[in-house]
Amino acid sequence: MLDLILYLIMLVLGAFVGSKVLSDEKEYKWIGKIQFVAIIILVLAIGIRIGSDDRVISSLGDIGISSLIVTVFAIAGSICGVYIVRKLMKVNREGLPKDD
Repeated sequence: MLDLILYLIMLVLGAFVGSKVLSDEKEYKWIGKIQFVAIIILVLAIGIRIGSDDRVISSLGDIGISSLIVTVFAIAGSICGVYIVRKLMKVNREGLPKDD
């Protein structure tokens, strides 16, 4: 529970800094680098936590097949969803109105 509260505080603090402290006129190129490093650290921490759990490692085959199935259906659903929405909005692949 304490972790959740910490994450929510960080989220609110980041939203405040992004909306109030940083200027809209300036371009902050360093923010993308910080985000990239934070994502790398997050993925590394998740990998370490998963790798240290013996139950996960022992059932890796079952988890892998389930993950593959979920991933394939998620990708297929996303592609179908984008296709349908594009047709309903009558836009081309670039998001521009279709020439009829």
